[in-house]
Amino acid sequence: MQGFTPAEEAIRHAGVETANLLIGLVDLEVFYRTHPGAPVPQTPVLSIRIPDCAKSREQKITAVEAVAEALGVHAVWENGTCYARRQFGPLLLECHYCPAQLIERPAAACPAEVPAAAAA
Repeated sequence: MQGFTPAEEAIRHAGVETANLLIGLVDLEVFYRTHPGAPVPQTPVLSIRIPDCAKSREQKITAVEAVAEALGVHAVWENGTCYARRQFGPLLLECHYCPAQLIERPAAACPAEVPAAAAA
């Protein structure tokens, strides 16, 4: 059995998965044709999961970068999250990783509240 890196797992596509995606899109198209009053999403997003074998922060970022390369785009960081995105008409393909950054901040680091009387 051949092992794959998290980055390789992120860009591997099985024929069955691709076929199921396309069947789902056709089913969605049939639904909208038979339900013309149904609301249509403004920007539908298809998410590409980071493979479960990516355990460390570095492996997850590498996996997002590999997806970006496979999509023909560059990974970008926005508001602490690493994204790989590519738009196809109104459809957005996206893979992202947001590192958990729960930081306890001491009360002194928080801005002090200004009493209403002092602010006037």
